[in-house]
Amino acid sequence: MTKDSKKYAQVALFGSMGGNWRETYIIPVLESLDISYFHPGLSQTPWTEAMGVQEVDVLSKAETVVMVVNALSPAFGSLAEAGWMAVGSVQRNQTFILYIEPRYHITPPGWYWLIPGMTGRLRVIEDYSNRARFLATEHARLLASGVSNLIVVEGIDEIVTVLRQKYSAPRAKTE
Repeated sequence: MTKDSKKYAQVALFGSMGGNWRETYIIPVLESLDISYFHPGLSQTPWTEAMGVQEVDVLSKAETVVMVVNALSPAFGSLAEAGWMAVGSVQRNQTFILYIEPRYHITPPGWYWLIPGMTGRLRVIEDYSNRARFLATEHARLLASGVSNLIVVEGIDEIVTVLRQKYSAPRAKTE
């Protein structure tokens, strides 16, 4: 699950599994900086509680935790998890970088709208997801205003910038 043989990765990449945000934007930067990382989706198997235990262990040891919640799903689980990850990271003095894409929109197949009552149900899911996204982001921003290691960003490009700044600077070796 990590880039190299180190027991614990320097950077943990949590959040939305869809969208290839890790592979397209973040992992190439980490590899160019020779930074180890944990990608929870590398196993290509359905999630299990044992994987959850491993994720918690990795999360507790990483120097930096990146959490991206994109708009490919309602992401209720990731949104709930983001708050706990942020608080835990702050307590452990880890850098926590959070990006929550602000708007979720369901685009079901055209025939879906022919099912009585589905329009209303889908709009409720959208509404709940968008409210949760707004509230999670605003609470994180409020907490981040007094905490230097909690960084709320507006996009993936800002995550790349933060990672480059943190890991390009000379730093002491840790074992």
